[in-house]
Amino acid sequence: MTEVHDLSRPTSRRLAVWNILLDLRYPQAKRLESLAETLQEAGEFDMVGILEAQYQNGQHLARQLSGTEGVWYEHSRIKRSERIGVFGPDIHQIEPVELGYTKVAVVAKLGEVAVATVHLRRQPTRFPPTPEQIEQITALLDYLSSEERAVIMGDFNSLWFQKTRRLIEAAGYESAFHKIGKRREGTMPANGNFSEMYSWREKLMLALAGGAINLDDIYTKGVNVLGAGYFDGLSDHKGVWMEYEED
Repeated sequence: MTEVHDLSRPTSRRLAVWNILLDLRYPQAKRLESLAETLQEAGEFDMVGILEAQYQNGQHLARQLSGTEGVWYEHSRIKRSERIGVFGPDIHQIEPVELGYTKVAVVAKLGEVAVATVHLRRQPTRFPPTPEQIEQITALLDYLSSEERAVIMGDFNSLWFQKTRRLIEAAGYESAFHKIGKRREGTMPANGNFSEMYSWREKLMLALAGGAINLDDIYTKGVNVLGAGYFDGLSDHKGVWMEYEED
């Protein structure tokens, strides 16, 4: 008997998430075409999460790259019209998850996989740590607790060994990079174009850390990761991508 395969069904899916920088010194509108080109050069994606989009800039990227408007929510700096959102031709069941502190995560289904795009609050103080990030990631993990196959991707504003990201791992998630035996890279600052954004203390800390720190990642649970990597464009963060097997 000849086995019949559904050739219309994708054998893998590709995701990306990118913090595209909302800073009035570097108007986003002037960088939009370059940002779109960077995403196009990074490959075709089934779903893209965008952080720190301003005004309708997220929709512009979505139309240019996927032919859709995407779905966008007010986020964090409301007076600056900051948005967080996702786009892709096959995403469905898109919902915002209130995290507190004017932050939301965006959860969408891609097939049977729940994909959460998140940008956690930057801590007011690191030492001693304040509870905002813990409360935010706990709210998201609670929302996803019934999902057998899930992805959490975004800018966690915390280092890989800090409690926020350890909580993600304790909930059964693992970095896509770990799953394929690949070392995580520093994702911020992505390049030298925005070096004047940082104070001398921040520059000293970055120098001690080897020039960049890992704030952006993709965590997975219940999916078979095929590949993962980074792309670099006109933002202070690198974008992160992952490919996984579609069951």
